[in-house]
Amino acid sequence: MSDNGAAAENHAQFYPPGAHTDNSFANLGQPGSQIDYGLRWAEVSAAPFHLFKGTTAEGGISVPAIVQLPKGLARQGIERGVARVDDLAPTFLALAGIALPEQAEASRHPITGKSLVPMLAGKGSPHLNDNLAGELFGNAYYREGNLKLLGMRPQAGFGDNRLPPQWQLFDVAKDRGETTDLAASQPETVQRLKAAWLQYAERVGVAFAPR
Repeated sequence: MSDNGAAAENHAQFYPPGAHTDNSFANLGQPGSQIDYGLRWAEVSAAPFHLFKGTTAEGGISVPAIVQLPKGLARQGIERGVARVDDLAPTFLALAGIALPEQAEASRHPITGKSLVPMLAGKGSPHLNDNLAGELFGNAYYREGNLKLLGMRPQAGFGDNRLPPQWQLFDVAKDRGETTDLAASQPETVQRLKAAWLQYAERVGVAFAPR
């Protein structure tokens, strides 16, 4: 799997000049330099997806994966079904012929993913009927079928963490680049998916910054 390499962080924010950072021209690329290429170049790096690493836009949460299956399951082609990183553990267990562990202990979190073996065999994504949600650095998403509710803090997701997210709605089947916001034309859908995301946040224990 890939990481989201299109990073837009301002490293000088974490390593201020004079302390650990020397971004003088003579020191560029040398020990102590923290070189960034900025928000817009990061967005270009993730094209045709929207935004970049650290956000819940498609440019921040979509990555490629290359799978080489055992000989008995060998299959070639591009699989466009939806999968998530938490599907890896149940997939490996299924390939090894090991049942999912019992989640009897109250202190143990259950495995949330699903085996990708059927999808890798050409039978479609295990999440066809699932609603998927997530949160990262105060940014949110909730996906119901092809509809994706995107909640981003101002300033492309790197703004004040105490500010509420700005909600947008996209049909990612027709608009994977998240270029056409449907929120104004479907306000009831936005409110319904937002309420569903808040239920998800309560269930998994998302911590909100004080306002």
